[in-house]
Amino acid sequence: MPGNWNDYVTAFWLVCLALYILRFKTQPSRANAWGVGASLALALLTKGTAYVYAFTLVVWCAFSALRSLRWRAWQPLLVIAGIVLSVNMGHYARNFQLWGNPLGVGQEPFSNEIFGVRVAVSNVIRNFSLHVATPSGRANRAILKGVHILHVPLGIDENDSRTTYKHPFYQFDINRFSTLEDLAGDPIHLGLMMISLALLLASREQRKARDLTAYAIALVAAFLIFCTYLRWQPWGSRLDLPLFVLWSPVISLVLLSRRSYKIAVSAAVLLIAASTLYVFRNETRPLIGVGPDSTVLNTSRVDRLLKRHTDLRDHYLGAAHFVETLRCSDVGLLIGDYDLEYPFWTLLQKTGRQPIRIEHVDVTNSSAVKCAAIPYAGFSPCAVIVVDADRNPASIAERGNYTQAWSSSVDAVYTEAWSSGPVRVFIKRESLREARVM
Repeated sequence: MPGNWNDYVTAFWLVCLALYILRFKTQPSRANAWGVGASLALALLTKGTAYVYAFTLVVWCAFSALRSLRWRAWQPLLVIAGIVLSVNMGHYARNFQLWGNPLGVGQEPFSNEIFGVRVAVSNVIRNFSLHVATPSGRANRAILKGVHILHVPLGIDENDSRTTYKHPFYQFDINRFSTLEDLAGDPIHLGLMMISLALLLASREQRKARDLTAYAIALVAAFLIFCTYLRWQPWGSRLDLPLFVLWSPVISLVLLSRRSYKIAVSAAVLLIAASTLYVFRNETRPLIGVGPDSTVLNTSRVDRLLKRHTDLRDHYLGAAHFVETLRCSDVGLLIGDYDLEYPFWTLLQKTGRQPIRIEHVDVTNSSAVKCAAIPYAGFSPCAVIVVDADRNPASIAERGNYTQAWSSSVDAVYTEAWSSGPVRVFIKRESLREARVM
């Protein structure tokens, strides 16, 4: 799922979770327990960040159940746990088999190597900075300098490799103002969140609203856990989307409780006005084109998929067309960690001649053990598409022949039959002879 789509799906299920928790607090019925369980299960199934954001909400729900139901609280809590396990058991079982724990903890490159107050404060500062980028390079440099100054007393570098996403092309920086969904910040919403939190803390009357206060505390705690556990990432602004959506009711309640509808209306108008830029002039899917620019309404699906990678368009299209001419229905993919995969699924299935089976081959990570299990065992592709920049011709070819380590078949010898840019297609030698005859 590209971009921030699954972040919004996660936000949807977390909003459902918050709704059913509030309902469960009012009426701890079996139906509301089912709602809590289903919402939590689907949120966890959608994206790993849901574990972070949902944790404090679940703790709040558990304490509420213990407070209202006493010893009988185990019944709805068991229902909730049962639903979560039944939905996610497949993933948990696979992770346990591969990595020895149900969550795959320690295998992902996103968790901090060190923990503590300094790390949490550093990530709070850097994550906030993702939302305050401006169109001015000078202003952004000033913000970057401010972040550096704030890190001096912490005794930790803003580019510390132990708390920053590891990638040769990425380091901490203030992204220039952008409407690209992966990098766009949300300064207005962030400002409203800070204002509403300050007003909530300053108002004794609002603090008496226990549910509102507990909900706000749960979200603040979730953000602190997020900053404590996860590394800073250049695209971290979109990971904050569920939290921003969850905080929206707090903003509404606090502003409306000030008995000034003008403030609430002004905030709504400001948000709507600001959103028009991101909707109509989105960098990858604009609704309105300027000059020769196309819009999402008159752009093909292929061009939308490769909008940010136009240099790969002809190479991917060419590879898909070549595979189509082979009438090949079993296609292997050999791609790197940062290579595009999804366009091939669309382009190859688009041929319409016959169903295409696509599988990864020559897998070298921990999941390679699954290649020997059903339904992957015995998969013998008639063509292999290679887009792995780390596997250059010298390392994958020997005298023009490409032999896959994942197959012991004598016929599993592949020859490079087509190439364009970083994309290559290898096919079996007998298939190559047939293709030449055709």
